[in-house]
Amino acid sequence: MPVVLVPGPKVMVQADGDQLEQMLINLLRNAADASLETQSNVKIGWARTAVQLQIWVEDEGAGLSNTANLFVPFFTTKPGGSGIGLVLSRQIAEAHGGSLTLENRKDGRGCVARLCLPLGQAVVSRTDAASPGSPGRSRSKSGFTRSDQPRGTVRS
Repeated sequence: MPVVLVPGPKVMVQADGDQLEQMLINLLRNAADASLETQSNVKIGWARTAVQLQIWVEDEGAGLSNTANLFVPFFTTKPGGSGIGLVLSRQIAEAHGGSLTLENRKDGRGCVARLCLPLGQAVVSRTDAASPGSPGRSRSKSGFTRSDQPRGTVRS
């Protein structure tokens, strides 16, 4: 399955690299599965605005027939799918102060996933959850701990 990289500008964000990698794997795998059905391509790229990094994954599959249940745990339309990939991906995006959306493409067949992450966001790390009383930390509803101290840098 060919994946076309559409590079954007150099960008550095403070984030948990392992979590972002898992999210991108999930999004690329979904796009590749959709594109396999139509023997087409997948594209991934990014852009920067003044306040956020936008990463997009675009496929040329059949598109989304029903978007209502995309982020419902254990809901899947794929044979053998678990229904947790998109849910986990959205949780990772939100834990980093961002968002994840999926919609049918307007410029052709297929779907586009858009991840938006704020630039200059405080780092979020699951590993910090063991020390909720530490200075500069607060626990979110998701169980992640937000820290003012950088833990990792993701470069694109």
